[in-house]
Amino acid sequence: MLSLNLGRFLGRTDGGSIADSPLPPPEMLPAPSEPERPEVPSGPWPPDRLAVTDRLWGPGFTLPGGEAEILRLTRPLGASGDNRLLLVGAGGGGCATAIVRDTHTRVTALEAEPQLLAVARARAEAENMVRKIALASWDPNHPAFPKGSHRNCLALEPMRLAVCTVVLPALAAAIETGGSLVVVDLIGTEPLLVGDPLVDRWVRLDLRDPGVIPTAGAVAAVMEACGMDLRIAEDISHRHMDQALRGWRALLAGLAHQKPSVREAARMVSEAELWLLRQRLIETGRLRLMRWHAIRRR
Repeated sequence: MLSLNLGRFLGRTDGGSIADSPLPPPEMLPAPSEPERPEVPSGPWPPDRLAVTDRLWGPGFTLPGGEAEILRLTRPLGASGDNRLLLVGAGGGGCATAIVRDTHTRVTALEAEPQLLAVARARAEAENMVRKIALASWDPNHPAFPKGSHRNCLALEPMRLAVCTVVLPALAAAIETGGSLVVVDLIGTEPLLVGDPLVDRWVRLDLRDPGVIPTAGAVAAVMEACGMDLRIAEDISHRHMDQALRGWRALLAGLAHQKPSVREAARMVSEAELWLLRQRLIETGRLRLMRWHAIRRR
């Protein structure tokens, strides 16, 4: 198990990048306030994990950067009240509600994880956005989006559960000719070897199949074959991890005033380890987070 020292890992306040924040030696989170046994519910997104990610990235967000990052990704799409945006990877609903507030567009928000979809629906209802946000599930291995149904699409880690040759053609087909597709996802710069302790631990914690993580070249080739004109292929790994560090620093600062229970501490340790592993794989060049922006030309 990867050792943790959240204090030193999150302690940079000088704006340094992840390259300046090496993984540290062991040290534990603040001692729990209650002598209870940790019980982690089954499933990838139990309520106690969502409680941690809400504190890290903002309510309803499951990736670093929160509202500011989702709006940064959305603005090049020109979303407005005159068109409908397809959002694949709705998470806990924070992305869709932020987009609606900022752009007044209507959003079709799709999520593969039942736990997240239920939370996203509750959030849309709580914010009186059910008329602006159509929420539904989707199957990454058998994606079926109505052809040409949306002007633009934003897809957040759509290839985490299925190969790019299945997911990307379906996304491209959902867009009108002349419309835009923005995809944010991890790529591998080399095959992730099963049996490598770092890789094995990360895929178990993040529920990943290393065999479906594409290369940048594979993504570009599939987009070309789908009639997409790839305009931007940007490595946003450092911004991504800097956002992660800021989220963890803020969470740790809050723990100085309120110590977690044993259950909460166990979940925080598990989530922190996942992000430390992701950081290590990015720092060593084996993973990259990419942003692609393509226009459908036919």
